[in-house]
Amino acid sequence: MSTPHEAYRAQVPARTPDGEATRVIVTRQSGHRAGRVWLTLHGSWRGTVCLADDEVDQLTATMIAAKAAR
Repeated sequence: MSTPHEAYRAQVPARTPDGEATRVIVTRQSGHRAGRVWLTLHGSWRGTVCLADDEVDQLTATMIAAKAAR
């Protein structure tokens, strides 16, 4: 989902608990959403992601970049 207030977008590959490939979409929403970072996940079960250590590092870096985007 994209909004006119989107200042940043990135995707991080991940896996569901069943091992299916999925992704986490990280966006920075400014203006109407007080500059919040959104994590968009696919569905309720797929909304639970299991990240390996290197995926955690990638998600952390992506979130820091989203936080810094204005």
